[in-house]
Amino acid sequence: MNFWARLEQAPWVEFYAKSIPLDSFIAALHYFSFFILVGTAALVDLRLLGVLNWKQRSLQQVARQVFPWMWTSLVIAIVTGFLLFTTEADEFVASKTFWAKLIIMVVGIVVAAVIQRNTSKWDQQPLVPGNAKLLAVISLVIWLGVMLAGVEIANYNAV
Repeated sequence: MNFWARLEQAPWVEFYAKSIPLDSFIAALHYFSFFILVGTAALVDLRLLGVLNWKQRSLQQVARQVFPWMWTSLVIAIVTGFLLFTTEADEFVASKTFWAKLIIMVVGIVVAAVIQRNTSKWDQQPLVPGNAKLLAVISLVIWLGVMLAGVEIANYNAV
């Protein structure tokens, strides 16, 4: 028996998998945390693109308010995602869509970190630089890709 099959049969995983209320709560928390994650990232991205032009709030102010929510929701999404993964680990590991989601998500995390690191520098310039806007578009596309891959996994039972 491989590692992933053994993980699925761990007593705590079997308990969790058999508990419909607990499984439903974890799944709902996973989706909700992803909505917060993507929504907060999108707020900063749209502010960078000038679509959200909050004249009373600088880019740095928006980032300071939004990024703690984004990083917290990311941690919750990772923990709950791992719990969801454990119940069908063998199938998930064999799924190209699952691996695509993970890879795209890692890229999204790196892009979000780069954006967060540079918001104060970009905020001091009279106009948002083109590379910042390009990064915002890339970020939006990445998080959309993560969500679409997640839907594919949920709809097709990880195959």
